[in-house]
Amino acid sequence: MNDNQLQIQGQGEALFPTQNSFTQTGDKNLQVVHADIVENHKHETMVINTGTAKEAQAMTNVATSGMNHDFYNLIVWGSDEISDNYVTIDKSRALTEYMTESVFAAFTPLTANKLSEVFRMPTIITSENHYYGYTDDDHMAKYGLITDIREVSSGFRIYFNKLNEIPQQRLNELSEELDLWSTTHFTEFNRSHWSIKNIDLVTELKKAGIPVLSM
Repeated sequence: MNDNQLQIQGQGEALFPTQNSFTQTGDKNLQVVHADIVENHKHETMVINTGTAKEAQAMTNVATSGMNHDFYNLIVWGSDEISDNYVTIDKSRALTEYMTESVFAAFTPLTANKLSEVFRMPTIITSENHYYGYTDDDHMAKYGLITDIREVSSGFRIYFNKLNEIPQQRLNELSEELDLWSTTHFTEFNRSHWSIKNIDLVTELKKAGIPVLSM
């Protein structure tokens, strides 16, 4: 394990050290939580199914405080379709790239309080584009909430609850609106990683005619 990786260590410490660059060093920590919620929103029922008391702590925060619409999580994983309720991101690609300096600084160090905000952010979870810069029309991205994060030998296992599905090619087409790095032949959806964007995802999706659940 090198210094440019997230690490989960002792409770109460920071996940990232305070610094002004994208190189992470030193000890880091992640306090994780997830939950069970049933929330009625505009005549639709949203059910979040998870498990432990720690999970309940985080998801109750979402239910009582609402989503954090100032930011959103983008999680891109592998080349296979996502069928389970979690993905695993390499530590060297977790909150280390495709982020503005101001967003990186806002979540550095990633303390328990800042991590609670990560759980309140709407999240896009998907697999990599099938082609360079675009994907098939039936390739669906998942929209939802992160419910838990656990350190495993292969990286960070990020659990999520799906609320909607969105055609991924539509997201490719919204690269500018969603602050996604892209060129003609390559977009962020072509590389596995986890980043945070300073964009109101729900508003931008609805402006583009893509309805999603929010809290």
